[in-house]
Amino acid sequence: RYRAALASGEATMADLVVMGLDEHDRLIAFVLGLSHALNIAFFTALAESGEAAPRLARMSSTTFDAQLDVATRVAAENPDLYFEIQSLNDYGVESLNALQAAVNRLCRSVQEGDAATFVAMMQQGNEYLRERGIPFRIEEQVTYSVVKRLIPEGKTMCSLCSRLRRGVLYRVASELGATKIALGHHRDDMLQ
Repeated sequence: RYRAALASGEATMADLVVMGLDEHDRLIAFVLGLSHALNIAFFTALAESGEAAPRLARMSSTTFDAQLDVATRVAAENPDLYFEIQSLNDYGVESLNALQAAVNRLCRSVQEGDAATFVAMMQQGNEYLRERGIPFRIEEQVTYSVVKRLIPEGKTMCSLCSRLRRGVLYRVASELGATKIALGHHRDDMLQ
């Protein structure tokens, strides 16, 4: 059907990719296995956190909501099928080990206050996604010194921090020609 559609000039939503079975299985271990594992780990961590979903939803951010949406769809799938995707692929353990190594490195960098490793991981992701043609931009602005200068010791800084960050967001949106900005608040203001 796909080849016939291509031959006739009919538009399709898929690309025909020709490869050997081993190459297919290795790639699928990352395309399906890794993405499923990430979402299973995400919703398992939430379920085991002891936090009620409605409480988390009140504090959620755009990133959290998007991840929760994907994880919800994964959780609704057939667990036996997903187990088979993980366990029957000879390359499945490779993708799980890659995920575990990345999470372990992330944990160590945070626990040990190793900003250089954390930044290196973010930069590596940035470079990987750029190579794939996925557009995004990281804008670095130092606002903390402004806040420290303007806000008296012991007073809350949140409103000024928020205004400064939003000012940066509005400027960058204008530079990019963006017509919409999605804002969300979360515990890590550095990511906002």
